Amino acid sequence: MKWVNAVFMSYSNFCIKQSRLFSVLIWMILIVAHPFVFCYALNFPGSLILILLSFLMLAVYVKLARTFVVQSFCVFWGMIVFFSFLNVYHSDLCSISNVVQVLIVFLICTVITNCIGERAFCKQYVYLLTIIVFLGFIGWLSVLMFNYPPLFNYTAQDGRPVAAFLFTVCNTYIPPVPHPIIRYSGIFDEPGTLAFFSMIALCINKLMVNNKTCEVVLLILPIMTFSLAHILFFYITSIQRLLVFASVVSGLIFLIISQKDISPYNRIYELSLHRLEQDDERGFQGNNRSESTSNAYKLFIENKLLGVGVQYEEEHHGISTNPFTILALYGIVGYLIVQIFFWRILIKSFVSKWKFLNWNCIKCLVILFVNFQQRPFTTNVFTMFSVLLLLSVVETQLNMNYKRNVSLYDRNLL
Repeated sequence: MKWVNAVFMSYSNFCIKQSRLFSVLIWMILIVAHPFVFCYALNFPGSLILILLSFLMLAVYVKLARTFVVQSFCVFWGMIVFFSFLNVYHSDLCSISNVVQVLIVFLICTVITNCIGERAFCKQYVYLLTIIVFLGFIGWLSVLMFNYPPLFNYTAQDGRPVAAFLFTVCNTYIPPVPHPIIRYSGIFDEPGTLAFFSMIALCINKLMVNNKTCEVVLLILPIMTFSLAHILFFYITSIQRLLVFASVVSGLIFLIISQKDISPYNRIYELSLHRLEQDDERGFQGNNRSESTSNAYKLFIENKLLGVGVQYEEEHHGISTNPFTILALYGIVGYLIVQIFFWRILIKSFVSKWKFLNWNCIKCLVILFVNFQQRPFTTNVFTMFSVLLLLSVVETQLNMNYKRNVSLYDRNLL
């Protein structure tokens, strides 16, 4: 029996080392490109590094992997065929980038399925996002307390100047006197992006990881991004259990220090409550997407079936981050295909297993769907992967809930 134990231990050690190796490679791939800031801030060729790392992981996977189970093969390749068709239809070379990124996400999902495991990677995702949010908050606090200038500045992908501080960057930095108050972004390109991924991590934590410390950090600290979506999400979520106390206390403090006449907190008022005030042109002050929404809607009306293509956005800008972006870029056909993972799980939830619904899953689906409409980033690896990871977790929980209820039902019949 000793040799059996030795073989088993050897195999276990190999699997652990293999899992760690692939985890490192996957995270290197995920953080090397948009919406992370490393390559833009350091002026590295992010796209080239992304492709090289992906080829490296593919080579290691083919060499080491013992299993080759593939999830959602038809769905991934349906998206690849569609983007390849758009490349020809619109004479749109930018669609090739979409094809490459879908292939990379497909590779990442395959490696996680075969070599790491969904639960193990979900823990990594939640813990890493928690660290990013916490360190970013420390950076925000350090700027507020010590009033130091940016460590360096760089230009973002959209042309906006970005200031880099300790553990965070800020694309809305205005140095007031005497207390600079910034909207922190962590290592993401803008504050709203940090809030978006915090919400995804919160949902994954709620459904699978269930770490209370991570929940508190991911729910409360991103408030200082002053993202209206996250602030709304915070107060809706905090109505439950013990977090209602934190919600009420933080709300009172927030209202007190946000008064216009209390210096030096008028900057907080400007970044928060002022954004909710009425505006004749935009509806409310914080609505910075009214023009892009209008432009995207007009383009969609003129190009209903297949949109205008990704290259239009690359050349003209002005139609991103709004509910009509996907419709404008890809048309009705593209809207259905790009969000096919949503439709697949919704149909599976409400049609096949409607008797055994897990309402936590449904709430997470709604949160994800609503947030994805305001940030429909279909052309970067991390966003696409994050959305698919949460959807995969939802599907896993639905399957577990279904099997558990069917088992109980069968037992009661007996």
